[in-house]
Amino acid sequence: GEAERVIFFTTYDFEPAPGDGIIKNDYRYLRNLAEQARATEEIFFLGQTLIDEGLKDSDYFSHLQKVKDYYRGERFVYIPHKSEPQERVTFINDKLGIQVKKISAPIEFHICMSGVKPKILASFCCSALDNCRIIFGNHLLIHSFFVDPRFFPARSEFIRDIYEYFEKKKNEYFYYFVLHV
Repeated sequence: GEAERVIFFTTYDFEPAPGDGIIKNDYRYLRNLAEQARATEEIFFLGQTLIDEGLKDSDYFSHLQKVKDYYRGERFVYIPHKSEPQERVTFINDKLGIQVKKISAPIEFHICMSGVKPKILASFCCSALDNCRIIFGNHLLIHSFFVDPRFFPARSEFIRDIYEYFEKKKNEYFYYFVLHV
């Protein structure tokens, strides 16, 4: 049958339905590991599929190029999402000239377990940025780059909500930029 009650184990702030509960995941174990990680000179940009949201590859590439230009002169490394099409990853490496580094675990776990963290972690609007904000706190600079929600015809309201959430959470270690494309 149906469960009478649901308990959510989560990092997110939300009101559960009446009768349900929340156990807050504060990433205590990963935070302890994160504090030991040594910084490199690399800037990691986390790739996203954004296909379900309706973002066209051409728009993705033009926004990614703007981010690359923002970090001109830095060691900019693209970390593809595990579901990202290989043709897109190849294009980013070959045509945009961005170094690609594949990792086999979620970035939050990868950084903690490898003991090495980038100088800056960046992306557009992925949940890993917020997870890393919680885990690393003031031990890692995190940048989100704003992409106008109109570029996401299938889920523009969802994208808008993410950026509004990021706006509420920003601080000196977690913030976002608007780059005009």
